[in-house]
Order: sequence, then C-alpha cells, then structure tokens
Amino acid sequence: MGYLEGDTVVGCGQSGNIVTLVDRKSLYLWSALCPAKHSQVVTRAIVRILAKVSSQHLHTITFDNGTKFPGHMQIAKELSVDIYFARPYCSNDRARNENTNGLLRQYFPKEFRFDTITPDQLQRVVEELNNRPRKTLATEHLPKSSINQGLRFEFEPAPKALFRNIVV
Repeated sequence: MGYLEGDTVVGCGQSGNIVTLVDRKSLYLWSALCPAKHSQVVTRAIVRILAKVSSQHLHTITFDNGTKFPGHMQIAKELSVDIYFARPYCSNDRARNENTNGLLRQYFPKEFRFDTITPDQLQRVVEELNNRPRKTLATEHLPKSSINQGLRFEFEPAPKALFRNIVV
C-alpha cells in the first residue's frame, strides 16, 4: 500500500472537479470535491485527503502532466512522499486511476454538473466503489478490505524508469 495514482475528473461546463487518488495495489479510492481546477485548490484537497493516512503507508504519488499539479512540491513536503509524473500522452502509466475515474463516471456522467454534488453524496459513491468487488489479477477482492489488510500485502512500486521523478 502507498503507491498512489492521482488525477481530477471535470464536471460539465467546468462546474467543479473531483480529485481522485487510487492505491495501485488495493484499488482503494480517496476523493474530494474541488470548486475549481486551480492548482492551489487541488493541492489543498490532496493534502487534506491524505493527511489522515499514516506517513508510513504513503510512498509515492504519480500524476499526469496536467496544469493542476504544479503544487506537487508542497504535497511532497507536507506528506513526505515522492511525486512522479507519467509520460506525456501515456494514460496507461496510471491505468488504475483512469479505470477508477471511469467507474466514478458511472455515477457522475460527463453531462453532470459537479456543483450540484454534496460532499456526502460523493463519499457515499466512494464508499460504494471501495466496497465493490474488483476482478484483478485473477481474483476478486474489495478495495476496502484490501486496504484494511494492507500490512499483510507485499506492495511493489511501478518501475521508476517509466516516470519522471521530481526531486524536492
């Protein structure tokens, strides 16, 4: 546990954003609503979400190369985590996050205005996704139960050669 992929999901007409962070191994999802896609808002949301997670269980976060993550140095400093960026135009470098964003879109389609979502509604959807069986690696498991058993798993980071490391 602790090797995360991060992104944002944009609402219809730029009506808000959902920040998503997915653990690579357990597929556990953390998310938060953001009224804007500005880097400061996204940075604060990420720090707020992950501040509750023990620092010994956070190792890396891999983002895309979007304009919403220039606050990566603040995230790295406040959470004591290494930040990586996926290769340009290679969404498969963050495949788990892209897949989870697709699952989130089942609840909030592209034509949905995110300024109508309450934090409680988003958390109910996140809970449902974290308790939804996922078929990966020839087994079905629940992300929530995997995260609860995280200390028993052997987690491996993605190969570092795939990513551009930003040293803080």
